[in-house]
Parts: sequence; structure tokens; C-alpha cells
Amino acid sequence: MTIQRKFTLIFIMFCILFVIAACDSNGGDMGENAVSEDMTAESNENNMGIQDADNEATDETNNENLETGTSKRAADTSAERKVIKNAALEIESPDAAKLYGEMKKRGSELGGYEFSYTMSNDESFTLIQATYKIPPDNINQLIDFVGEKGKIINSNMTSDDITDNYYDTKTRLESKRKSLQQYYTLLKKAETIEEITQLQGIIDQITEEIEVEEGKLKRWNSLVGMATITLSIRQELEPEKEKKEINWNALSFSDMGYLIKNGLMFIVNLFVAVFQWLVIALAVTSPVWAIVAILFWIYYRNKKNKQRKKQG
Repeated sequence: MTIQRKFTLIFIMFCILFVIAACDSNGGDMGENAVSEDMTAESNENNMGIQDADNEATDETNNENLETGTSKRAADTSAERKVIKNAALEIESPDAAKLYGEMKKRGSELGGYEFSYTMSNDESFTLIQATYKIPPDNINQLIDFVGEKGKIINSNMTSDDITDNYYDTKTRLESKRKSLQQYYTLLKKAETIEEITQLQGIIDQITEEIEVEEGKLKRWNSLVGMATITLSIRQELEPEKEKKEINWNALSFSDMGYLIKNGLMFIVNLFVAVFQWLVIALAVTSPVWAIVAILFWIYYRNKKNKQRKKQG
């Protein structure tokens, strides 16, 4: 074998080794890329699973909302009406405390109770302000009773129908409770911290919304169950009676002497004051009077001299 052929074989073997090494390197990269793609796909599958479950829960909730809302709407025609009744009365009575006591007793018989009470009282006037709760069906009976016992000056009664809002809120509350249970189920299946944190945030938000809706329904039930009467009872002032007795109003002799003495002292003081002010005025204007006197003397002297000249 010649030297040229040896070099050719060595070159061919070197090329073969280079190609094999390159294939091994590409295979390793492809393996790493495959592992990375598998991990990314698995993570995406988990996220898509939560997303799909979340969307599924939302879709189920929306469907239940539509179905429940439709059934509630259909049942509203036969459901109990939710009406809030309030009344305000301004009353006059010769005895405000007695009237309120009678009204309170009658209201208790009708199933009511006192909610708040204030009274201001002096020797001639009494004012009672109170808030009374009573079943709505008996509110008119209590108002009629008060009208018989006292004089109603002003009265006002209002009714607020909250039926639609009440049942809409109740439907939303039921749907939120079902949705909350679904999210709790998803929370049990969560595997990563991110999934748990995300689901817990949604659960906390829904729980807060449920508490708000429950508080609203509780307040409405209280207002619907018992009507509110605001009372203002004031004492009716009695007209003043005419005096039939004639009282002796003549002055006594001592009072007369006292008044006469004071009158004389007033006159004397008046004359003295006038005199004093005249002296003060003359003293203040004395320079003016001196000038006037000099001018008058000059005028009188010139006039007298002229008369003498005429006679001479």
C-alpha cells in the first residue's frame, strides 16, 4: 500500500469519526429538548386543567343562575310580597306621659315593642319622642287607638316594596354558595402553591360577597317583619283662664310720701343742674363775652361823641 492510499484511508476514517461525533451531539441536544418540551407540556396541561375546571365551574354556575333565576321569576307571582312599612305621628295630648303609657300597653298586646324612648319635661311642658316596632298587619290598629286617645296633628305612612330586589339577592346568594363549594372542591385537587393561592383568593372574595348578601337579607327580613312607628307626643297647653278676682292696687301712704320726696328731689336737682350748666357755659364763653362787651363799649362811646358834636 502506497503512502498516498494510507493518507486517504486515514482521512476517510477521520471524516467518519467526525460525523459520528456530530450525530451523538445532536442526539443529546434533541434529548434535552424533548425533556424540556415534555416538562412544559406537563405544566401547560396542569394550568389548562385548572383553567378548564375554573371555566367549567363558572359555566355550571352561570347555567344554574339562569335556571334558578328563571324558576324564581316564575315563582315570584305566587311568592310572598316583601314590603317595608313605616309611619310617623305627631300627637298632642293634655297628658303626654299617660297617652304614651296607654299606647305602649296596647302596642304590646298587638305584638309590638319599644325600640327607643326620650322624654323632656319641665313644670308646664312635656315632650316624648319614641320609636315603636309592631307587626305590619297591626300598625293601623295602633294608629287608630292613638287617634282615639289623643289629637293627631301630623301623620305620614310609607310602604316600600322590595320584593324584586329581595328575591334577586336571594337567588344570587344561593348561586354564590354553590360556586363556593365548587371552588373548595378545586382547592382539594390543587397541587402547586400558585394554584392554591389563586383558588384561595377566589374563595375569599366569594365568601365576602356571601356575607354581604346575607347581611342585606337579614336587615330586610327585620324591616319587613316589623313596621316602624316614629312618635312625637307633646303636652297640649291649656288656655289661660280669666281672672275674676279684683286685687287692691292702691298705693300706701308710705309709698306716696316716698314718691313725693323723690319728685321734689328731682325738681331741685333739675334746677341746680340747669344753674350749674349756665355757670359752666358762661365760664367757657367768657372770652367771647369780653370781646362783645368791648365792641359794644366802643360802639356806644362813638355814638355818644357824635351826639355831642351835633349838639355843640
